[in-house]
Amino acid sequence: MDRQALPLSAPDETNNKHTVIAFDAHVLSWDLDDSPLDYHVRHHIKEASFFGEDTWQLQMTVYEENGPAPILVNFIGLQEQGMWPGKKESKGLKGEGNMEGVLALDLLGRLDAWLEEKTGGTVDATLLGAAAGAVSI
Repeated sequence: MDRQALPLSAPDETNNKHTVIAFDAHVLSWDLDDSPLDYHVRHHIKEASFFGEDTWQLQMTVYEENGPAPILVNFIGLQEQGMWPGKKESKGLKGEGNMEGVLALDLLGRLDAWLEEKTGGTVDATLLGAAAGAVSI
């Protein structure tokens, strides 16, 4: 049995407040409240941070039947203040704590207007400011 301890850290430098990671692994242990399933499975870990928190970590040990191999981790972070139309009323507010979603809301507002024009109002869009990607660890 090959075991490897993997530290994961999710930086939140773009003011994303709601992050999710997903990966496939046979996790033997981790530092979350619930124990992981005892077989190779797709894991989804959701996190919602408070203002001022910009990182979170996960410590885990995985079983690797054929020796060490990279694990592909998919991630996405949503901007709390970058949700259209839910936050469109705060679009013009530029006071402290309100800047993080202004750029996303400007873009999403223009995209929503374009959709309205092109579809004749038949699309009721919910648009989100987000960052997403994948990394092998």
